[in-house]
Order: sequence, then C-alpha cells, then structure tokens
Amino acid sequence: MNNTTTSDPKPPMQRTIDLNLVNALKLFVSKDDTRFALTGVHFTRSDDGHPVAVATDGRKLAVIEQFEVSPDELPKFTNGGYPPDTGDSVTVPVKPLLDALKKVPKKHSIPILATPPLISIRNEKGDATQVCIPVTDLDTHSIETTKVIDAGYPTYQQVIPQEKDTVLEILFDAGIMLDMAQAAIDFAKNGSKDKAPLMKLCIGHHPGAALRVEVEDHNGRKMTMVAMPYKEGVLINRTGAGMAEAFDAIAGKLNEAVAKLETQAQPKARKGKKADGEEAA
Repeated sequence: MNNTTTSDPKPPMQRTIDLNLVNALKLFVSKDDTRFALTGVHFTRSDDGHPVAVATDGRKLAVIEQFEVSPDELPKFTNGGYPPDTGDSVTVPVKPLLDALKKVPKKHSIPILATPPLISIRNEKGDATQVCIPVTDLDTHSIETTKVIDAGYPTYQQVIPQEKDTVLEILFDAGIMLDMAQAAIDFAKNGSKDKAPLMKLCIGHHPGAALRVEVEDHNGRKMTMVAMPYKEGVLINRTGAGMAEAFDAIAGKLNEAVAKLETQAQPKARKGKKADGEEAA
C-alpha cells in the first residue's frame, strides 16, 4: 500500500512595493507626455528572474530590486480579498502608486505592512490592463486600483553597462555627490528656471584617484569641485587595450545604448495619420 501523499505546490513569491522604491524611481520617470511609455514605473523581472522596478526618461535610468514575500505571510483581507497576481510585466503611473502608499500605516510593529503587494490583473482577453495595491493596518483595508500604461517599454537591459566592460570601480559617498550636484545647480543656474547645468566628470586612470567635477555658468565662469573616493578603487582592464582606449570604448558603447533607448521611446505613428515622411494608410 502506498502511503505517500502529494502536497500542493507552493504558490509563487509575491512582489511588493514600498515608499523608498517609488520615491527614488519617480526622479527617473519622464515628464514628457509624448514619451507615454516612459511616464510610469515599469515592473518586470530581470534576466535572473528577480522582480525589479525600472524607470527612465531616455537620458537616465534606474533599476531597483523588489522585495518578495510568501503569499501566506500577507495579511488577510475581508470580503474575498483581492485576485492573485498574474505576474505580468506592467507599467504603472506614479501617482496611484504614491496614493496607495500614503495609506500605509506610519507606525506599525509588522514590517510587511509597509510593503503592500503589487497585483497585476488580466481582462477577459488575457491582457494585463490593471493593477491593484491592497493596503491594511489590520483594522481597516483599502485597495488602490489603476489602469496600466498601454505602451511597450524599451529593453532597458541594453543600456546598463555589462560587468565585462567595467574598467574602474570606485565608491563615492552619495551625500557628497548630492552636495556637488546641488552646488552646480546653485552656481550655474543663479536661480533661473533654465535647464540644469552640465557637469563634466573627470577621473584619473589609477585606483584611489579623486573625482574632479567642472561646471560653467552662463558667463563662462568655471567652478571646480573634487571628491575623494570612499575607499581605494579597483582598476579593471578586460579590454587588452590601454586605459585611455578602454574608457573611450566604454563611452562609445554607452552612447550607442542611450541612442537605442531614445529611439525605442519615440511614440509610434497612429494608423490613419501621417508619420514623418510617410503617407497616411
């Protein structure tokens, strides 16, 4: 007699969001309505299967790993709760994400309450058209539901420099970098509403080299700032070329990747309307 029993497979881990994640990524979301696909946070999975949140405006990009929890650990909701997550890649506007996270209890003794799940929902055609974010303080429950941004998201992985292309790794204090960026804005903008100034970043070819930052104002006056690395950097040369050539090669690859991202982010011509240089269908 066979007494072995089969147990139900464990449900997949549930992706979650949190205020730190959304606050960081909203700085990278595009404010240009003509780049509709880039006006929200994109939730997907990395090449190794980990859930990640991505934001880009075509010039800068950020990727953050999402927390995962077992569905069994999530607080139970009354009245049937909410549907299971389909796990689809979706792009969500920033405002409903923040609106949902505003309802997270400020004081709590259970950390999981601060990281509500992100649930993608499919329509009858099988397309992921909505997401819901259930939030609770254990006494009250609410579910924020919003439509996803119906536009294809660029292949963000192509923009991120690969580890094999890394020639120099240096740690800098984020607070110092923030101070330098703010100083550049205060110096070069002089309180105007013009676009932010350009910062030229210069670093030597040897580990432990300081970072030199140069900024010019509209009168051509130059400011130079220097930041020392948090600790001595690691010099990596996988190219077989001289360091100057290696830096040029990496810069060229990064520029090509950014150009490709910008091309993918361009809005597609709608049917029945003329695209650039084309007759209407």
